[in-house]
Amino acid sequence: LQVVVSFAKASVMKLLIFLALLVLQFCLIDGTSVTDGPIFPPPYRPWRTNPPGHLKNFGHQRPPDGPVRPYIDRFLHPVDFWEYHVKNRLPLVYRNAINRSPAIKLWTDEYLLKNYGNLDVLVERKVENRSYSPKRMVLKGFLNQYKKEDIYVVSVLPDAMRPEVQIIPSVLCGTFKTYLQETNLWIGSGGYIHQVRSYKRSISVTTLFSPTSFFNSSGCENVNMDYLPMSEAPIHWTYKEGDRTIDLGYKNVMVVRNNLLEPFVERPIKRIYLKNFLQFSKGLSDSWQTDERKVFKTYLDINGKGYYTKEDVLNLPIENLKAIARAMEDPAGPLEAAPKIEWERLLKESLAKEEEERKRMQEEEEEGRDSMDNNDEDEMENEDEDALFDDDNDDDEEAYDDEDKASQGKQQHSHQEL
Repeated sequence: LQVVVSFAKASVMKLLIFLALLVLQFCLIDGTSVTDGPIFPPPYRPWRTNPPGHLKNFGHQRPPDGPVRPYIDRFLHPVDFWEYHVKNRLPLVYRNAINRSPAIKLWTDEYLLKNYGNLDVLVERKVENRSYSPKRMVLKGFLNQYKKEDIYVVSVLPDAMRPEVQIIPSVLCGTFKTYLQETNLWIGSGGYIHQVRSYKRSISVTTLFSPTSFFNSSGCENVNMDYLPMSEAPIHWTYKEGDRTIDLGYKNVMVVRNNLLEPFVERPIKRIYLKNFLQFSKGLSDSWQTDERKVFKTYLDINGKGYYTKEDVLNLPIENLKAIARAMEDPAGPLEAAPKIEWERLLKESLAKEEEERKRMQEEEEEGRDSMDNNDEDEMENEDEDALFDDDNDDDEEAYDDEDKASQGKQQHSHQEL
């Protein structure tokens, strides 16, 4: 019994000591008493699961896996492109790959002004400013300003310019071909980093395709690995002159289709009615630009059945999917076309004003010269008058001297006579 009691006392003592340590642990934060107030900002305690560079300055991330693999003067076949790079998310660079593109030699400012000056583009500031929304203007207006202002073009490549740019054949078959999203145009005066570091005028074209976890190689056995212009590629988001919107940054339409198929995968349902669509549409977007009922009736329930099926979604036309994507997100830029400014007239007026200003300044200079000449002439006349006045005074003094001598002679003669 004494042994049991002693064991119980020892257990109680251990329990009390454990509770005391526990209370002490809660009362102290890094050696500071709770009565002193909380520490702010709270101390950072690293965890083993944090990746290298977490919450540190840029540049403290993990070391690179190695140099980016280059391919010089050749393209990878789409299957190899998937197998060796896209599948494992490994970057690569094609060097001297699009030298046959006419744009490389043709796209000077003068050429763009002459051939594509009336096309609309989206313009942003080079110094990032989230309060500045993209502006829409004609390319001619941008080219007349971008070397003087802090602006650059980031827009969808207009359809009219696509024939002069080559597309790489590595994405022209299978899943890649159906996932080509958009082609962007970048033009700037330099001083920023994009795909490359730019110090002077730079212009680039980038083609985006959505990442995918699978690859279907259908049609890849006959893919054309020779030159093919961008205009021949089935890119989803494009822009042609007169379009209401410049569709920059919207979802890939294949992703939109997959989003619409999710309810059929998650639940064993065969039909989606309007009330069902209104329920899960909140998960598709939180900023619908078009009423969901209109989206359902116009783009999903095409035949007016009151519902749509999985097969209906799989067979939706690309234009319907693009309309749904536009309804889900804000547009990247203004909906109205850029104002058509008569740049030639403005240029003539500007030149005429400069000519008038030049003539006015020339006339003022001539008037200044004339006034200076007149002042010089007046000074010379004054000097001449002074000289004449001095001569007259000399003559007068000589006359006075002669008169004095004559009078003195007369007086002397008179005196002699007397």
